[in-house]
Amino acid sequence: MNIDVFFKNDLQTSKTVELSMYPNIPGIDEVIQHKLLGHQLIETKNGYLLLLDLENPDTEEKYTYSFADIKEVDPQNFSQDFSKYYLYCYNRAIEIKKNGLRELLESGVKLTEDQHDLLNSSEEIDTYRILFKK
Repeated sequence: MNIDVFFKNDLQTSKTVELSMYPNIPGIDEVIQHKLLGHQLIETKNGYLLLLDLENPDTEEKYTYSFADIKEVDPQNFSQDFSKYYLYCYNRAIEIKKNGLRELLESGVKLTEDQHDLLNSSEEIDTYRILFKK
């Protein structure tokens, strides 16, 4: 998988970033304009690992956000003020659940409707939003 060249550039040049705190949630989310202190983008066996070193400008607290198993970076909106991307990240916990359900099914156990829905879904991909302020 290749990471979008514009995304890499925004990681290098942007000083402020706004992130999804939770995956797959449309609507209200954390709205902190973090100072971007640094980053690491590491290619792994299961995708990319993105580590963002941040500072909360209101509290001056410093911390690191991580996004593991990034499968795709999808550019969304670009303007003079910001660049927006969606990060599609593999959710290993869901895949483990699905593997367990497959084993149950193969052993003859009858699954519930919810279990069938999970087995047939694409829920193993979590979507996060990242917005770089220019």
